[in-house]
Amino acid sequence: MHSYTVTMDDRHYREVPDSGSGDCTILFVGDSFVFGQGVDDNETFVNLLAEEFPQVTVKNAGITGYTIHQIATVIEEEPADGYVYFIYNNDAEVIEGDPLTLPEWLSVASVMHFYHVYLRPADTGLIRNDLEGFRAQYEALIERPDVLTISFSGNRLPLSEETRLIDENYFWISSVDPHPSPVGHEQLASYMLPTVEPFVTSICEDV
Repeated sequence: MHSYTVTMDDRHYREVPDSGSGDCTILFVGDSFVFGQGVDDNETFVNLLAEEFPQVTVKNAGITGYTIHQIATVIEEEPADGYVYFIYNNDAEVIEGDPLTLPEWLSVASVMHFYHVYLRPADTGLIRNDLEGFRAQYEALIERPDVLTISFSGNRLPLSEETRLIDENYFWISSVDPHPSPVGHEQLASYMLPTVEPFVTSICEDV
């Protein structure tokens, strides 16, 4: 059975073991892709990118199951000099109905994960796309000079040219789980670095 180590900091965000400790802070936000589901702390693409910026404090605020609505709130409430938001295909989705009616043992995040990995081909009616809500949140974020948005080239959401697109060819954890494997995270870090590097330099040069 595959096992991996997750360490959370005092803000309940995932540790970035190779982060620097400079005055400039860059916060990566997103869902389980950013969090690094299925890999160790030091194997996430956030940590691999942090190694490139030893004078910068890099934090990983990826949360499994988060969509743009929660992610926008994190950006508003969590202080940082710059934010890197990796947009995944499901970031416009919302759960229909009241999540509080779910059994106590079944979290919203687990519903989202189970749906995407096992049930997505079927029309379950459990989750719907809120494209209007996504567009409103997205347009507000891309207007901010302290927010960098990145996504896969095949993303089906209505993205503008302000979002930098990267190659979506990477190694999966397994044939049924599209989260990146350790090698997949290395690939994603290499795809993102040419975009992330000038952004971090621009944000942190005056800090």
